[in-house]
Amino acid sequence: MVLINATFAVFSLLWLISQIAQADLDPELWFALAFTLLCAANTVNLLGRRQRRQISKAGRPTGRQGQPRARRPDVPSAYGVLDADDGEGLKAWPEVNQRLSDARTYWVCTTRPSGRPHAVPVWGVWLDESFYFGTHRDSRKARNLLNNPYLALHLDSSEQVVIVEGLVGEVGDPGLRAQVGRVYGVKYALPAEEPGHDPNPMFALRPRLAFAWSGDDFAASATRWTFEE
Repeated sequence: MVLINATFAVFSLLWLISQIAQADLDPELWFALAFTLLCAANTVNLLGRRQRRQISKAGRPTGRQGQPRARRPDVPSAYGVLDADDGEGLKAWPEVNQRLSDARTYWVCTTRPSGRPHAVPVWGVWLDESFYFGTHRDSRKARNLLNNPYLALHLDSSEQVVIVEGLVGEVGDPGLRAQVGRVYGVKYALPAEEPGHDPNPMFALRPRLAFAWSGDDFAASATRWTFEE
């Protein structure tokens, strides 16, 4: 429906522009112009609401049941990736899940409004199959995520590679923020913070895809996981 509204608005505006160029305006045309602008505004509002719903959903605990589905990644045949039952076989998700939990530093990759990539290492917490991290609201990564909420996460190791992709949202639940803050403080041996409102955002990555492989045997170990929406 959003696409239909947008298409109608575009063609209607083009028609009105041609009429205005011919200086052939009458009350009916003014009414049509007002109606078109209303449709365009409604389209923009619907698109914005859809993205806000996605961001809000990402900022909540996942509550998923079971493990993500595992298979070999989609790569060119020239890479020589073996069938799932050959070689080392598919990696076990609990092992990768533990590696994400134990990691000290995480690389987060976001996209600038111009389309240029941005990568930076951060501290964070992997908790209940979601990744939580904080940053200043005016930081480049925060501004990128508020414009485009998709993120790729990479652990430090190039020998035991782990990559997670998904949708990021700002965490607004005070109870969840407090829980993550406690885990974060213990993990990085930081003093407990006084209760109160932190004006800076805490983000949560809700995974959609994950990848892992051994650096010395990519063809026999490469694994891709798909998470339920």
